[in-house]
Amino acid sequence: MKKLYGHNSPETAYSVENYPYGFRLKTTKRYWVETVAKKGDRYITQTINPKTGLWNKPKMSTYSPVIVMLLNEDNHVKYSSLSTFDGAELLEEKISNIDVEQLNDLQKYQIKWLRAYHKTMENVTFTMEVAKFRHKVPGEIITNVPIFEMSDYEEVNPKDEQKEQATMASINRNFAYNLSNESEV
Repeated sequence: MKKLYGHNSPETAYSVENYPYGFRLKTTKRYWVETVAKKGDRYITQTINPKTGLWNKPKMSTYSPVIVMLLNEDNHVKYSSLSTFDGAELLEEKISNIDVEQLNDLQKYQIKWLRAYHKTMENVTFTMEVAKFRHKVPGEIITNVPIFEMSDYEEVNPKDEQKEQATMASINRNFAYNLSNESEV
């Protein structure tokens, strides 16, 4: 697949002529990637209404840290995103297939951020425990409380808020350290 860089606004969008529009009509469709600080990238498409000659409302994807547009073998425009949901190996594989020099500064920072995130999270584990509740009157302990009876029960082992806050502070410090030590892309 061919990567499409530099299409970052309606004015610099990648345009396709004779795009199907409804039944038997053809139009122009344009594609671009918008980068917004503190949000990331989103993929945007827009068509011209062939009946009025005016641009329709743009259709926008949800934000991802980095999005790169692609042109597949059928000359259809697609996109690929880098996100926290990618494992560290998949992230590095995707980055290796991108011409990073073609990205803007915010996108390069997002790659640095994603690498620091994965480095931090590789040592974090999560545990889930079933909550237990004691009935206030007879004292029976159950795990499933009927919603309309919640006021009759109290949690047996409530969360240790201080411990959770200390854990989060440790993760945040580790992330800040990894981010500051991550090399520029």
